[in-house]
Amino acid sequence: MSSLTQDLFTNYSSWVVSLDGWVLTSGIIKAMAGNDFITGIGAAGDEVGIDNGGTIDTGAGNDTVDALFGGSVMLIGIGTIDLGIDNYTLKGFGQGTFIDGNGTDKILLGAGTYTITGGGALINQIMGVSGFEFIGRANGGLFAFGDGTLTVDGSGVATTFVA
Repeated sequence: MSSLTQDLFTNYSSWVVSLDGWVLTSGIIKAMAGNDFITGIGAAGDEVGIDNGGTIDTGAGNDTVDALFGGSVMLIGIGTIDLGIDNYTLKGFGQGTFIDGNGTDKILLGAGTYTITGGGALINQIMGVSGFEFIGRANGGLFAFGDGTLTVDGSGVATTFVA
């Protein structure tokens, strides 16, 4: 089950959605303007929801890129996710570069402890981010984005952010 549909994208020849629903690309996924959802669901026992070795460009709109759905927690790959302008939500943690433009934007993470450094530019030394205003978890707890340590408990609630 995936929210990726060909009519939402101008270039859909470079991505794959498996039967388990994870998203894999080494090319470009470019969403059209609008409120789009790119959701990756890992296979049973697999924490990877989105494997991005290319570029995911969400275009304009209030979009969501979600690698937390169905128990997945991770985004992997060395690619870039460009969230463009408007209000965006990025769900998941992992390697890559995550760029946000204008708007009010948030990163929502799974259970764990995350250290944000470099003026809010790096999470746990592997997730490069820029332009986000909030960090936390959808089940509760949203904090202003900046350097510090975020703790998300096992129930998915962001319990503390210590600067």
